[in-house]
Amino acid sequence: MDAVLSTSAAILQTLTEGPRYGRDLIRVLKARAHGTVNPRPGTVYRAAEALVTRRLLRTWIVVPGGRRGARARRYYELTTKGAATAEEQRKALAELFRLVPSPARAKDARLMSDRLRRSAEVSAFALKLQRGVVEASKRRS
Repeated sequence: MDAVLSTSAAILQTLTEGPRYGRDLIRVLKARAHGTVNPRPGTVYRAAEALVTRRLLRTWIVVPGGRRGARARRYYELTTKGAATAEEQRKALAELFRLVPSPARAKDARLMSDRLRRSAEVSAFALKLQRGVVEASKRRS
């Protein structure tokens, strides 16, 4: 079966629900395709990094503490621009397939989109604040 969405578009749509780390992102993409697609790690990670370069996603690494042999996880999250792009793609697909959302679902989608946009703004501010604290501590040293 031919892919209905590009890997990049599928990643953006999946991340509208919130941040995910790489392997979890692959697992969700595979589950939603009901076995019709088998997203390969190399393809998904390359697409995600391209989205980071385009500033549609932000990424960070969480290093597990205290667990022997545990691997660090790279998380991905939509930026404000990424959330807007995902919403545009969702609308284009809905129009292509003539999927008209019910008024209640449209309202929920708007509310979720607003929440995602605000969350992305708060997250961007937190990252900026964190960088400022790091810079300030370097100057003190």
